[in-house]
Amino acid sequence: MLGTLRAWRSHREELRFLLGAYLINDAILTTIFFIAIDLRDDFHMTMTGQLRLALLYHVITIPAAVLFGMLEQRTSTHLALARWSVAIIVMGFGKGQAAGIAVVVVFATVLGSSQAMLRGSFCRLVPPNQAAEYFAFNYLVSRFSEALGSLLF
Repeated sequence: MLGTLRAWRSHREELRFLLGAYLINDAILTTIFFIAIDLRDDFHMTMTGQLRLALLYHVITIPAAVLFGMLEQRTSTHLALARWSVAIIVMGFGKGQAAGIAVVVVFATVLGSSQAMLRGSFCRLVPPNQAAEYFAFNYLVSRFSEALGSLLF
């Protein structure tokens, strides 16, 4: 692991990418962990309604991650950015249960595919003969990153 840390100086692009990826991942995980609070307080969803939305989220997110992952691999990441923007705007300005449902549906299309895009991009950046080291380092730092994101919320 220390060898990997020393090698980062010669791999500045990978470091910049990972720092950005950790920030995006923090946003994703913080959203996932704390969305129930927003659904309850801002969109007046009951616990039963939230459980139904959790089921809807999982039904949508699996095929959406595959579909949008393939689509964005062939085009660009602008589609994900647009979906993130829509979700944030609806979350910030939407009112009522219909807006809460819209937030969950849009997040279901963006969260899984965003993480898949980040992992795919990271795979293309790492040297093949050091993939295990880089992924171990990524795993370790991402755990710290997730804790930091939750604390900052």
